[in-house]
Amino acid sequence: MTNMLQQAVALHQQGRLAEAAVLYQQILQTQPDHFDALHLLGVVFFQSGQNSQAVELIQRAIAINPAHPAPYLNIGLALKGLGRAEEALASYDKAIALKPNYPDAFNNRAAALQELHRLEDALASYDRAVALDPGFVEAWNNRGAVLRDLKRADEALASYDRALALKPDFAAVWSNRGAMLQDLKRLDDALASYDKAIALAPDYADAWNNRGVVLRDMRRLEDALVCFGRALAIQPDYAE
Repeated sequence: MTNMLQQAVALHQQGRLAEAAVLYQQILQTQPDHFDALHLLGVVFFQSGQNSQAVELIQRAIAINPAHPAPYLNIGLALKGLGRAEEALASYDKAIALKPNYPDAFNNRAAALQELHRLEDALASYDRAVALDPGFVEAWNNRGAVLRDLKRADEALASYDRALALKPDFAAVWSNRGAMLQDLKRLDDALASYDKAIALAPDYADAWNNRGVVLRDMRRLEDALVCFGRALAIQPDYAE
């Protein structure tokens, strides 16, 4: 059984979710209360967009081992995916209570707070995440988004720049940085940031759309139309 679990985890880590799920389910056929198989199968369901099934499985894992922090983190992600942000927040708090130095939990807790429009609390959680793990690129990016919402432009740009110093090829950060520069009416700088995002991720519909908005504001209307057309070619149901 140990070998089967190791095989399942290896497949899971390779992104071969369906194959991993088969092995987790085989383990559960003979050991219905196998903590790791329940938890990790729940993670597979979450990663496959099946959040209700993920919650059910991870709840069963938590009932078996309520002192393990990781299932609280993962069930929080599934709950957030179901639009149950308050419950997700409670799960992240449980994870942190069990493991106070848990940067992933602080990052996801902040995202739930952000969804609940508790921006100052979200910022405090992101601050804690990057204090625990200064190389946490996603948290620096997310922190920048909260600072943008709080109208703290210079700090937002500094947070995005910190993320890019750590991971220069992170297209989403270039795009988010472009949006902040756009807010500041620094249109040439915003355009350069969107260009970088698109160079890294040519099928990034949001970046194409936002680039088009900048070009429209610069009165480069034909170029703007090309960008909007490109965004629609990538995502035909892109209403904006």
